[in-house]
Amino acid sequence: NMSNSVNIQSQIIVHGGLPPLLSLANETDLQLQRHSIMCLGNMAANSFNHAAMIEQGALRMLITRSRCNEKDIQEYSAFAIANLSSNEDVLNTIGEEGGIIPLITLAKSSSAHSACLGLSALRRLATFPNNWVRMLHSDILPALNQSSTELEIQRETAACLCNLTMDVSSRIDIANACIRQMICLSQSGDEDAARHSLGALANITEEVETHKILKSVGGITVLLQLIKHEKIDVHREASRAISNVLSSIDLQAEIIVGGLATLLHLGASEDPECQYNAALSFRKVSPNLQSHAIFF
Repeated sequence: NMSNSVNIQSQIIVHGGLPPLLSLANETDLQLQRHSIMCLGNMAANSFNHAAMIEQGALRMLITRSRCNEKDIQEYSAFAIANLSSNEDVLNTIGEEGGIIPLITLAKSSSAHSACLGLSALRRLATFPNNWVRMLHSDILPALNQSSTELEIQRETAACLCNLTMDVSSRIDIANACIRQMICLSQSGDEDAARHSLGALANITEEVETHKILKSVGGITVLLQLIKHEKIDVHREASRAISNVLSSIDLQAEIIVGGLATLLHLGASEDPECQYNAALSFRKVSPNLQSHAIFF
């Protein structure tokens, strides 16, 4: 209970309280485990404590306890790992030590609060490149493919997908597993969810092999609609994705007929990034004779 206080959290570390707590967490008595891990979770909410907790083996112990048969102890352990992930200095260590799987389990929770906490931690871990392959190998994609009406879950899912699709080697796998989720989130009324999901779509469409996957779920039509979005960040990512898709000659006709006029409007934008995406699109379609009538 005392560890709920921000002031006391750091004092527990300063006055040598961490080793006894770790010892209690390793006891066979489940009540001792439960309360010591809850205390560690509260202490992990304070970044001042992170270095000492990592150095003294708290992360390894929490990962071990996350594999026990008691669901509440599993969840409390994952909570603590999620709190540790707020410190960018330990993101690689969490991935390296095996902290991804407990967070994925947390992200799949039926509790919206727990799921959001897990997804938020995974989103932060996905900012560290060494974790990309680890997360894919830990089977993160089903957790990112869940539908939810909770806005924060939508935002965290979209942002995590955007971060993971920075990994070139994983883009086709992510597209095959999560393309419908990205399309759905891109049409969200929330700017953050739409921007990040479109960022993920723009990232994966840098690989030509994903273009037919996108077309198969009606994604090109959605992108053409979102180029007209009133929010500039959404506008930019949609135009970046379209300019990538135009690398596929067999998909150009659909874009020429359905959206070239919109791209012309995009070229008149005052935003340099939108101008660049429009110019790149024009360069790609100009050899296609179908585009000439619309240009002139």
